[in-house]
Amino acid sequence: PDCSICSMPFSVNGYLSTKSIRIPLLLSCAHPACESCIISNLRMKNFITCLVCKKVSSAMSSSEDSDILSQFPIDNNLCGMCFNKSNSISLQSDTQIGFIKPVTKKKDTSKATLCNECQDERADQLCKQCNAPYCSSCFKKVHSAARALRDHAALPLSGSNDTNDTNELEVTTCKEHVAHNLEFYCDQCDVTIC
Repeated sequence: PDCSICSMPFSVNGYLSTKSIRIPLLLSCAHPACESCIISNLRMKNFITCLVCKKVSSAMSSSEDSDILSQFPIDNNLCGMCFNKSNSISLQSDTQIGFIKPVTKKKDTSKATLCNECQDERADQLCKQCNAPYCSSCFKKVHSAARALRDHAALPLSGSNDTNDTNELEVTTCKEHVAHNLEFYCDQCDVTIC
């Protein structure tokens, strides 16, 4: 993930490093921007324009560099992702956590749709909320592991017993940010987000 202002990658070592501070903070539109960009923009003017959605984030006129975090909170989720990436921490051994790869259009329609989880078995159902194909055993395993996933509904994939299955799966895109795919689910708001 990169800063929505300067497009540079974030760093969670900002305060320990002599380099510029690249900790991801949240603009009022919820897009992340690095602390350096926010501070430098606010020194020139009292607002920041997000280059992703063009929304303006205003700051209090008496804002000091040390007061930035009260107006632009740290994106803890993104910090965790950056930390894991930079420290090569693997979550594969943790059976309680699973990551689903995004569903894309099937390129070769002569091959059957494979399960998004195990990648071995033929998918016979599609999770309506995740928009991901699963074999029946993986759907049960994945969706029983987390409380938030237990209410998801499985739709049968038509022609799943046919060896020339031509089902094509579409990636659902964000209605507000058309260039982004829906990748996350906010349990609090009960919405899928990019």
